[in-house]
Amino acid sequence: IRTGEKGGMLFQKAAMRDGSGWKSMFDYDANALGLVTKTTNAAAPHGGALRVAVPQVTEFIAPMGVAITLDIDQSYDNIHTYGYKVMHPLGGPASSYIFDILDLGSSVNPNIQKCKIAGHPDEWRGYEAGMRNPFTGAWNNDHMSNDEDAAVIHKMADSGIVVWDPTRTMRIMPDILDA
Repeated sequence: IRTGEKGGMLFQKAAMRDGSGWKSMFDYDANALGLVTKTTNAAAPHGGALRVAVPQVTEFIAPMGVAITLDIDQSYDNIHTYGYKVMHPLGGPASSYIFDILDLGSSVNPNIQKCKIAGHPDEWRGYEAGMRNPFTGAWNNDHMSNDEDAAVIHKMADSGIVVWDPTRTMRIMPDILDA
């Protein structure tokens, strides 16, 4: 599932609350996971300061072996990426709460595959150097393209994707974006 930061927080909350179906995920042994450690802090001068790390659920194995992997994509948090400038009542842009499920099905027969030209690299890169070479730092670049001490990096991807069955994908959106 690909989502924004706010969608990731909702996923985390649901997994921690209802994760096992009968027992709260909060019953894990925090010490065994190394989530609670001693630290020093002026607010606790007698050595009672603790550092507590909250686990982030990034993969969830549901009943029947269904695996759900969460991917937080920062572009969902940008109001200009999807054209939704609507703010969500829980805070942040509504697009941050979108859940894109890209592959409903098994990993044996993937629904989405990357395609590329055989023998070609995945990505082509080049640069226009300024006064210095951006990779070696050498001065007096005889073939400079810029009149300032900077470089322009160019990239091109020579690949694509194929979605074999669009019915195996799904988008869950906040209802305030449907209006």
